[in-house]
Amino acid sequence: MTQKIHSNHWQELFPEKYFECAAAAALNLYRYHRKVRLSEIDINKRNFNYWKNNGLFSDLSFNSQKGWATFNGVDEMALLTVGELWKFGFGIEYIKPILNFFYGESLAKSDIEIYLSDNKVVDLEEIFNPEQPNLLSFFLQEKNVVKHYLNNLEFLMLVIGRLNKNVSLIMDSKGNLNVLIGNEAICIIGNQSLSDLLNGTSLNLSISKFHINIYQQGLELNEDLMIKIFKKSFFRDDKEYAFEELTTDVNINSALKEHANQDIKIEIRNKQRVKISRTIITSKIK
Repeated sequence: MTQKIHSNHWQELFPEKYFECAAAAALNLYRYHRKVRLSEIDINKRNFNYWKNNGLFSDLSFNSQKGWATFNGVDEMALLTVGELWKFGFGIEYIKPILNFFYGESLAKSDIEIYLSDNKVVDLEEIFNPEQPNLLSFFLQEKNVVKHYLNNLEFLMLVIGRLNKNVSLIMDSKGNLNVLIGNEAICIIGNQSLSDLLNGTSLNLSISKFHINIYQQGLELNEDLMIKIFKKSFFRDDKEYAFEELTTDVNINSALKEHANQDIKIEIRNKQRVKISRTIITSKIK
């Protein structure tokens, strides 16, 4: 009996091998190619040391590198969230549970276990081919031994980057937390529903804006590196790719509904769209 992946977001992210490779390339970028120092994240060094000395990052797989702080793209997103919450007056006791959620595995763990179960027979040479990243390479070490799972923040980053969905944290002064993914709210901390939170005083913090500033607008990203990472993951012999430019005033939501399998690239300069292009992917007719 074949088990079904329970998460709609997982099904949207990984409907076929094309997206598995693209997601693996994105994870490769987030974890291993994005390297920044504290000064580049616009986080006050004194604040960071205070957070660290008071246990904010204890028991987390956070900044495991030795020496002075160099962070990957996942830690960078987490730090930007911490900095924003700190500005709003949230103390360590409120921020730490949010970080524990970010570095936990609750959102995708069951999905990954089913995914690994469905991929018991694998070609290890193909999985660990550095020329074409494969999603399994992030979950397996060798002989189907689990290496590590996808943490919740990484999963949300893929949702933002691959599905163009807004992801927000909605919390109140008592520490109740909902995560809003598109139009779907998930209660993470406490027992307050989204309607309960919105009926009182709450903070809506978009973490999508951090991802957009770092990755999608290309403000600090080496575009040549991005192309190199994704190029071989994107193109497959059994697919056809049609490239076209769209007008800058196009309704993106409408454009997304026109084709089931497509990528849309939006170039922004001075907060204005300057170019919109898309790639439409279809199966080759035999």
